[in-house]
Parts: sequence; structure tokens; C-alpha cells
Amino acid sequence: MRGETSKADGSPLTLADLAAHRTIVDGLNKLTPDCHILSEEAADISYAERAQWTRFWLVDPLDGTREFIKRNGEFTVNIALIENGEPVLGRGVCAGIGCALIMQRGRHRFFVQRD
Repeated sequence: MRGETSKADGSPLTLADLAAHRTIVDGLNKLTPDCHILSEEAADISYAERAQWTRFWLVDPLDGTREFIKRNGEFTVNIALIENGEPVLGRGVCAGIGCALIMQRGRHRFFVQRD
């Protein structure tokens, strides 16, 4: 498939993965410029460095790349804010089937599905 390559582990990497990564990281940098970001598409930060972080965004810009390539709608975009090793805010969106999971620490989790 055009626009597709592979990661070091052999899993597919598409132009859509990279575009989603750039869009999300740019937005998070504007929203929280002093907060670290760990994204699956830029995971080359050593564990020793990451272990020092007390607050960071954890991003999987396109979870389910194989499903994305198959165009079956079974892929998600996942973003979470981690503080002191625990998620405090998160959102997972599966636009292909019209649903989202929204989580905030101390509050109920919400599952939203389009009719």
C-alpha cells in the first residue's frame, strides 16, 4: 500500500499515523507547553528520562493501524494525561463506529455512542 512503511517491530506505520501524531502533539504543546508528551510514533525517549516525569501526555495517535489499512473502522485515537503514574484524564475515540470513552479521575467514565 502506498504511504505505508514498518516500525522496528514490524508493525505497519502509515502517513495517517504520522499526520495524527503531528496534529495531536502540536495541539497538546499549545495547550500545555510545559508538559512532556510520549507518543507511540515518537517513543525514542529513554526509560531513564521518562521515569523522571511526574506529568505527561500519553498518546497513541492511531491504535489499530492494521484495521485502519483494512478500512473496517475498528481503530481508535487515545490520549491520556498521566500524573504521578496514574491517569487523570483520558479520551479514546473510535470515529469509524461513532463512539468515545471519556475519563476524568474522581468522576464517572462516560461512553458515548452515535445513534
